[in-house]
Amino acid sequence: MKASSMILLYYLCSSITGPLCGQEEVRALVLRKGNDVVTIRIGDWLAVSRNGGEVVLAAGRLADWDSSRIYVQSDKGTRLMVPISKIGILHHGEARRLWYYTNKGMVYGVLAGATTGLLLSISTFWLADSGDESDFLYIGTAMESLSLLFVPMTTVIYGVCGGGAGSVVGLLAGIYKHRKATVYPIGHGEWDILVE
Repeated sequence: MKASSMILLYYLCSSITGPLCGQEEVRALVLRKGNDVVTIRIGDWLAVSRNGGEVVLAAGRLADWDSSRIYVQSDKGTRLMVPISKIGILHHGEARRLWYYTNKGMVYGVLAGATTGLLLSISTFWLADSGDESDFLYIGTAMESLSLLFVPMTTVIYGVCGGGAGSVVGLLAGIYKHRKATVYPIGHGEWDILVE
């Protein structure tokens, strides 16, 4: 029994040609400066710019690279090719994404504000209608006459205010992520891209 199970195990293991346990070939862009080595894995966010850093050639996730080019996948799905000879600075991390985080914050702010406005306006009607008529006579009558306008207006007003606040929070998150990114100047005695 032991021998047959060992033969079966050997046969099964030798017939597997792919990686075991979800392993995959890890390919990374390697930067070297003296004895320091940095790896940027495929899928990591980076921004590629020229020497001064003002002109961004590509920003997105590292898709692939070869001996002469880096391929970057942008948020919109386009694949950009940047020659290694034109790279001046690599920003590794969430750099140059202020607009992305500002938009994301605005969307979440509008959704949170509109939801809050909707819940507050509905709860106001509920409170006005739940009490004694003599206590809420004036408020209840006013609310009933404006009921068609009150709920959507409150929702829109809170949504607009929430959108502004969310934009500010998103902008601050983008600035934080931008400052957290690591800058690697390429060439001129600084970091070199190792080519296999």
